[in-house]
Amino acid sequence: MKVLETNLPLSAKCVTAETADIEGLIRLRKLLLSDGDAHYSATSSEEDLAWQLNYQKWLLQKLNEPTGNVRVVVIHDEVDNIIACATGILDERAPMPGILNGLQGWIQSVVVAPEWRGNGLASLLLSTLFSWFSAKCAGKVVLQTTPAGDALYKKLGFKNSGEDLLIKTL
Repeated sequence: MKVLETNLPLSAKCVTAETADIEGLIRLRKLLLSDGDAHYSATSSEEDLAWQLNYQKWLLQKLNEPTGNVRVVVIHDEVDNIIACATGILDERAPMPGILNGLQGWIQSVVVAPEWRGNGLASLLLSTLFSWFSAKCAGKVVLQTTPAGDALYKKLGFKNSGEDLLIKTL
């Protein structure tokens, strides 16, 4: 996959998240899940609190499994605040053309703090996850996008699948 030219500060680097990053990860993900208008955004204060508590538990588990199927990556500013994050999940499916081993990457929760957008941070996050997926032998990478991220993802080589994403709450 191609990576975009960026306007990154020389000190910007993407690293694997650690448990000390959990508060900052929740703060950024709230931009999607608490303050957003997408189908996956919280619709009540109870639902908002519930996802945050469960995300914290999930992060505690996944960040302590360095060889697992989840990689959370972050970028810090000069004073160690998290300003961007993304999650990669290695998904095992039945083999198919282009994914003969059944391993597929799934990217979710790509978030850049509003004041840092337009500086290439999302491209750096995704490039880091692409490398991780390649090392894990994933055949393809999938993500769900909003209109705000569509142009960037297409510049990075993503294409429309031609399929609709359908969701059913159980």
